[in-house]
Amino acid sequence: MYWSEEEDIDIGIVRKCMSKNRYIEIKRNLHFSDNTNIPLINGNKDRLFKIRPILDELNKAFMQFGVFSYNICFDEQMVRYYGHHFLKQFIRGKPIRFGFKQWAMCCGVTGYCYNADIYEGKSSRISEEDNLEGDTYGLGVSVILNKIATIDKPEEH
Repeated sequence: MYWSEEEDIDIGIVRKCMSKNRYIEIKRNLHFSDNTNIPLINGNKDRLFKIRPILDELNKAFMQFGVFSYNICFDEQMVRYYGHHFLKQFIRGKPIRFGFKQWAMCCGVTGYCYNADIYEGKSSRISEEDNLEGDTYGLGVSVILNKIATIDKPEEH
């Protein structure tokens, strides 16, 4: 619909910037990793291996200034997506019901994102070094422990 010429949905800047065929050609040939080298993470195939390099670069850019706030907020977000993909989630009663669930660690005051990860499905345990007592933690605790591990001095927040 970006290239529609109808008056009520026209987005002229997109239409003038690039043709629809050119956009489709770029999208078809844009790759961030080699499909023949599927990396393993904790013995399992990385489900996001095709976009993992760009996710890592984004998180590195988010943290370039460090964590500059005392208050940190952990939240889940939905990235709208209506296509077919095995990681797509459905949450009834939400404004965005279909899409990819994303976990974000943000500044509690400004909302600046320090770290974000896409939810890859259910995992039963956190890493063994964090799980000293052999307990199985829930999803919320494991997400927070994994995000806190990216901060230099978590005790200051």
